[in-house]
Amino acid sequence: MYLIDTIPKLCDCIESLDSAGQYEQERKIDVFNPIGLHQMAHYELEKIFSYLIEKSKYVPNGSNEEWGLKMAKAFYDEFALKWVFIDVNNMDYAEIKLLVLVALFMECKEQNRLEIR
Repeated sequence: MYLIDTIPKLCDCIESLDSAGQYEQERKIDVFNPIGLHQMAHYELEKIFSYLIEKSKYVPNGSNEEWGLKMAKAFYDEFALKWVFIDVNNMDYAEIKLLVLVALFMECKEQNRLEIR
């Protein structure tokens, strides 16, 4: 229920461009911290959630946005592909972040680190 209750609030914040609310909702979901993530996972997650805010028509080379996309691809290749499909080049950033959270949630669930009702 926790994820089901939090995700719509997160989506509402994203749609209304409420970055403070979005940050608050993302922090609530940050409890999904499975054991045994790969070495760079926390760095990748930080860059995904801080650099992938608003999608540019053309992503500038060397920009934070480009780096966020590279980190999303790395996180997907190293961890998330077990649980979700993420097309970094064609998905909206909110969708990418949601799928990253779902992958973390599912891994925690598999590790019996969550009580699912």
